[in-house]
Amino acid sequence: MPQQSRDNRRKRRKVDAFARMKESARLCWAKPDFSAESLLEIVVGNGALAAEGTVILHSVSSRLNAFLTSNEEKFFEGYLKSDFPEGRVLNYIATERGLSRKKLYLAFLKRWSLSMQGGKETCVRVSWARPSLDVCQDDLAALAIIARIGTSSVLMKWNEAWRYKTRLTDGGEPMVKIDEDFALKEGTLSLPENDDVNEALYKMLHEDWRSNSKEMESALISAYKVNLHVVDTSILQAVTLMDEVPFAELYTFYGDHPPDFDCVGAGFELPQLLGLPPVWSPKYRHFSDKDLRRIRYLNYSEGDGLENVENLIVCAEFGFDLDREEENLVLSQDPGLTLTFGGEFSSINHPPHVANFLRALMSEKCAQGEVLLPPPSTQATDTQEQPHWLQSRTIVDAIVQYSPFEDQAGKLRLVSQSFLHSSLRQLKRKIEDIRVIGSNDDVSFKATVRQGWSEEQLLSKEDVIEDTLRLALCRCMRRCGGKSKCPTANEPITFSGYKVKKGTVDLEEARRRLADGGRLRLTKMDPDERIDDNYVPSNVMSCSFEQKEMNLFQLCDIIEKIVTEYNDHDRLWVGPVMAGYYVRRAYHVSNNMTSKQFLRSIFLVLGKTLAATAMTETGKVSIGKAKSNISDSHGSQFSRKKLVYRFSAEQLGKLEFSLDQHSSYNMNWY
Repeated sequence: MPQQSRDNRRKRRKVDAFARMKESARLCWAKPDFSAESLLEIVVGNGALAAEGTVILHSVSSRLNAFLTSNEEKFFEGYLKSDFPEGRVLNYIATERGLSRKKLYLAFLKRWSLSMQGGKETCVRVSWARPSLDVCQDDLAALAIIARIGTSSVLMKWNEAWRYKTRLTDGGEPMVKIDEDFALKEGTLSLPENDDVNEALYKMLHEDWRSNSKEMESALISAYKVNLHVVDTSILQAVTLMDEVPFAELYTFYGDHPPDFDCVGAGFELPQLLGLPPVWSPKYRHFSDKDLRRIRYLNYSEGDGLENVENLIVCAEFGFDLDREEENLVLSQDPGLTLTFGGEFSSINHPPHVANFLRALMSEKCAQGEVLLPPPSTQATDTQEQPHWLQSRTIVDAIVQYSPFEDQAGKLRLVSQSFLHSSLRQLKRKIEDIRVIGSNDDVSFKATVRQGWSEEQLLSKEDVIEDTLRLALCRCMRRCGGKSKCPTANEPITFSGYKVKKGTVDLEEARRRLADGGRLRLTKMDPDERIDDNYVPSNVMSCSFEQKEMNLFQLCDIIEKIVTEYNDHDRLWVGPVMAGYYVRRAYHVSNNMTSKQFLRSIFLVLGKTLAATAMTETGKVSIGKAKSNISDSHGSQFSRKKLVYRFSAEQLGKLEFSLDQHSSYNMNWY
């Protein structure tokens, strides 16, 4: 937190510092005794010259431009360290390979991210034809691979001892491992401190390690996440293949003493990297994403064209050792952190082919050219235009970086007014395009927002009752198109439960009981049924419709609790719930953005008016809820929930929040 506060203060001073430095530079440059030392006094006196400032000050005069050019390497050496956690490795690469630090800084700043493209069902297409191994040998030397865990980063290298067949048959050498020369000169990877890991480690060493090993496994999987970057040093482009990617599972090696652990599987949830034949190739075919998803599971046959599509899998793994003397957990020296490109289910397996494919990926996805920062003409900072460093960012990132959200309405209004013109317009445009503000694919949950009211959703108590019956009738294993497209829309509602093999709902009786009490239980509870914190009674329908008065902040708290409950966050996480994966990808939200901060920024935009009374204006809210959880005679269970909040106020207009969960599963599978 202290580091983040310092960063926030530095960034808030940035625009004023630029203006002062430019004016001071012009005045000093006219003096006959002006020197490089006086320029450095300007830089130091105005505080923390950032990379943008260095580019901007080039325009002051030709002499100043010459001075900055001659000292560019020194400036950008510091920028790499201060602006990127991987800065230590980037500076090492620049030194060893004789690269321009400015160009390397810009390449890494505008790198393309695979993790931000979606989940494992997303298909990332690259136009690529497999060359011969002799042609792409030079590609290996052109790539630099950087791995990071927490704030510790390390340079990786291709393993010369790697052999494809050896690795698959007897688990031989890894394809990529830590660079020994870098580790000797700069130090190797170190694990960040984690309270959960330390607590589990203490219990293992001082209590009973066997009974606490599971707690340790859970702590390790949730504590350490991998970042993986690849830099093409020949043309200076970069991609991020893993961005805070957690490990999927953990292997434990037991003995007579507390065990060692190997984390494996980071990367299996990444989007698919697919190499399609170029359009000029006779093997080229146009495939839908649905067709391409079959490649992950080798679900295709010769002749359908998919055999000509290449795929690349990226996987990271590393092992832990217990230092029993120091009572500490350390990264094992052998094998330590390793990377695997390709594998049994990947068609791209040889390092030269992997390197060639990654270079093709960068050439196609990365921005071209060196120029990234805007020219000085974009520096206008009047009340109608925000500075360029804000215009180039998204609203949510800007707010979380420059001012934290608080509960008090006054601070929220202050933040809103500071980012009124460009940032609110950016986020509003996002909402109009996307609308989804929360999701969880595991339980088919989706939360959406719209300005204005729809005409078909839970408008009255009668509508709520009918929607509850429709939810109970639906037997679709996946989300269907609603009552107009559901294949079972005109069939009777059947159920199966305790002492009832197959029953049918009397619709008129169901409507009467839902209207009287808002709840209908179709079967009694099975006395053998296990009840725990996650227990949901089956064969139950419930609904309600009510109207209240509240302001937008109060409604935000309600929506936040519901979205957080279903959010696709790590259930082992202790502390503030972070924004879900879909939100981070769709809105380009920082990994540090909490779900609460994100939703509040949404509500700020929906507020339209930022006057002192607007956000706290009381409005009328109608709340419709419909729920059903039905079991059938085949062992399947169908859980449905639908909640609609309609808000209306004079200044804020009409807003509608819809929260929908549609999950189905077969109990015989468990």
